[in-house]
Amino acid sequence: MPSLTKKTWKILNKDLKKPLIERVLEGRKLENISVSLDDLHDPFLLKDCQKAVERIQEAIKKKERVMIYGDYDVDGITSANLLYQVLRSLGAEVSVRLPHRVNDGYGLNEKFIKECQNLKVALIITVDCGVSNKPEIEQANTAGIDVIITDHHSPPPELPNALAILNPKQEDCEYPNKEIVGVGVAFKFAQALFKTFEKPSDEVYQYLDLVALGTVADCAQIVGENRVFVKCGLDRLKNTINPGLRSLMQASKVDTNNLSTYTLGFILSPRLNAAGRLEDPLFAFNLLNGQLQNSAFLDKINVKRQELVRTFLKEAEELLGEVKTSQKILIVGSDQWHVGVIGLIAGRLCEKYNRPAIAITKLGDQYVGSARSIGEFNVIETLRKFDDLFTHYGGHKGAAGFSVPLCNVKNLTQGLEKEAKKALKGVKLTAKIQIDTEILPQEITWENLEALEKLEPFGLGNPQPRFLLRNVKISDLRLLGKEKTHLGFGLDLENQPLRAIAFRFGEHYRKLREHRSLDLVFSLEKNTWKGNTNMQAKIEDIAVKR
Repeated sequence: MPSLTKKTWKILNKDLKKPLIERVLEGRKLENISVSLDDLHDPFLLKDCQKAVERIQEAIKKKERVMIYGDYDVDGITSANLLYQVLRSLGAEVSVRLPHRVNDGYGLNEKFIKECQNLKVALIITVDCGVSNKPEIEQANTAGIDVIITDHHSPPPELPNALAILNPKQEDCEYPNKEIVGVGVAFKFAQALFKTFEKPSDEVYQYLDLVALGTVADCAQIVGENRVFVKCGLDRLKNTINPGLRSLMQASKVDTNNLSTYTLGFILSPRLNAAGRLEDPLFAFNLLNGQLQNSAFLDKINVKRQELVRTFLKEAEELLGEVKTSQKILIVGSDQWHVGVIGLIAGRLCEKYNRPAIAITKLGDQYVGSARSIGEFNVIETLRKFDDLFTHYGGHKGAAGFSVPLCNVKNLTQGLEKEAKKALKGVKLTAKIQIDTEILPQEITWENLEALEKLEPFGLGNPQPRFLLRNVKISDLRLLGKEKTHLGFGLDLENQPLRAIAFRFGEHYRKLREHRSLDLVFSLEKNTWKGNTNMQAKIEDIAVKR
């Protein structure tokens, strides 16, 4: 019985004799679901952390000028803002630079090093970048400027000759959390600094809202220490001391009593990211530093970003045509696409077709690509096999970016297709939905919903629990949304009525009208409307009974 999304269903726990919550925990192999700040790791486990702290002490003592260099995405912006505030609070003379996506590209560049030299900067600190910038750091060394790298991207075989490199992915680093993102590394550095300067620990915890934002925005696994970051960060966000975040939540009409990873990932992050995608990331950085008028501007350019993604994604689908099972990687491009949204196009294609996807566009005399991948294909390791073709590249196993001369595009495309065929030979690339357990109608209760909420925050690695309900009869089927792309309907359950919402299932309206008995995959959630809170099923897939 094929599902409407054509995805394969995998049920983690089929033992219906145990209570619902026990089945979920057992299926996920979870024992301890509590979250505590005591679970944070010692920051000095990061290789070179002590050396970096001592260099900051020296810079403050000598009143040297320090420059932070970040990235244009939310992880880079929050990293830079966090470290900027921390260093200022410790008395450092510190400034910030963020690269312009179109004019500067990713990572350190020669122009920035020369600027630092002219400004008599003694110390550069990179956040969310730097580990792939060996030539630029050599240039800084020649100019007599020390460099501390804080980064989380996969290190190249040959590391830059920096004063200190804080990156848990580098060899011989004992830090347990290898999946920490850029703002997480910046926070651990801040923790080490506050400990050394004998500041109260609670003072550094005030920045956890920024850490949560960057962690979710960079699609990190919400497990282990990352789960602590996000859970405690959401708690801080409710009463944040950051006026920019307060302004952004107000402009976005966020209910601070119902904050979640959805708030971070789908409401706040896209607006902050829009600055670096289409304009200048400093608009977002300055908002977090108190320029509150930027909230409305970010909201406006985010709408423009959404329009561009819709248009370019449609073009990408048309260029690809029918995707065949023999295609192990999708590579598509247009000279007309804006470089700021090609990562989103690659991500949507990867998600839809469950295979690596690369979107490419022209930028000056180079072609710029953004890659997104699946678990079975390490995209950064694959790109390293074509090191000599790139002007620049970097990333990690699930996402990467690169610049390549026009003359090398054909060789790169052919090489990537060959590598994907080899790596994914025998791998079924049909998309999968992981279902925690089958659920019985009598188990759909407020008590169980509230118990499930203790598993929050949800996200990658810890998704919202999904359930399978078999042989359901539906009623009051309606098309919803301005474009009639969504569905709403009622579930006819014996114990209580339950409404369901099915986003992007509008095309199946006629089929569902003819078949009222269905198998449904969904998550349970609270839906508050006009002061009334009800339980709701958020549909993720449907199988029609024949």
